Amino acid sequence: MSKYFLFSDAEVWHREITASTWRTALRLARDTFGIGGRLRITAYYGDAKEYRLDGTRYTFTLRRVT
Repeated sequence: MSKYFLFSDAEVWHREITASTWRTALRLARDTFGIGGRLRITAYYGDAKEYRLDGTRYTFTLRRVT
């Protein structure tokens, strides 16, 4: 069953990603937005996770909406 996730960073606001799991949604976000490198979860609250790309100041949020 597919779920909807919202991807947000400093340039993109709530781009929808359809995936069945968090892992798949994260992979699709990385592929779609060209995010390469090691990611760390910096915050986890409710249905949202905030990630930071190691060695940079780049952060983004992935939120499950259904």
